[in-house]
Parts: sequence; C-alpha cells; structure tokens
Amino acid sequence: MSLPTASPHTRSRLAPKKTTALPKLEVARVREDFPILKQTVHGNPLVYLDNAATTQKPQVVLDTLTRYYTTMNANVHRGVHQLSERATQEYEGARVKVQRFIGAAEAREIYRALANSVRGEGRDVARHSHQ
Repeated sequence: MSLPTASPHTRSRLAPKKTTALPKLEVARVREDFPILKQTVHGNPLVYLDNAATTQKPQVVLDTLTRYYTTMNANVHRGVHQLSERATQEYEGARVKVQRFIGAAEAREIYRALANSVRGEGRDVARHSHQ
C-alpha cells in the first residue's frame, strides 16, 4: 500500500518557510537613548518593566515634548490662532510619518489612541519613533 502523493500546492504549504533573521537588538545602545536608565538601583543598572502603567521616554521624545510645550502648546484642530495652527501642522505631519512607517494607504488611517490629556506626548512619541 502506498501513501498518497501530495500535490504541489500542498507541498508548498507544508514546506518550511524561509525567514529573514532580524538584526540583533543592541540593548546597551537602546538604553543610552533613555536618560532614566542611566541610574543604578542597589548597585545594578535600572531595569523598568512596569510599562503597563508608565513607559519611559527616550531623550528625543523628552526634547520634543519640551519644544512642544514651550513653543506651540495649544489645542489641535480647535483654534484659529497661530499656536493652534502650528500644533495642528505638527500633529498632521506626525500622522503622515506614521502612515509611511506602517505602510498605511492614507494618513487618515492613523487615529489618536491616547486621551486628550496626553495628545501632544502621543504625537511626539509617534513622530520620533522613526527618524
């Protein structure tokens, strides 16, 4: 008794998939971007795993937040004055960057998932996640 032969279609589904190895994560290099992780706790480098409550920010985000709050802190899409217009331009520019980064067809597919109280922070994190 012989076993049935798999069709070419079935063989291709069962064949091991070729994968491309991801580049090795350089943890020390990533840690350098986060000022708070330069601290030590009980003589050991700080490790922060409570990301469900608060995420730590890299220096580029802290710098951008400072720039936002000191030069354009205003409501996005709600004001007709210069600060609001500038904040809206930055917000929409971030949506386009995220659109390109994730390969979305349109910037309108990028929506705000954060509450209004952290709108600027979320925008800046997204904007600087891919530079």
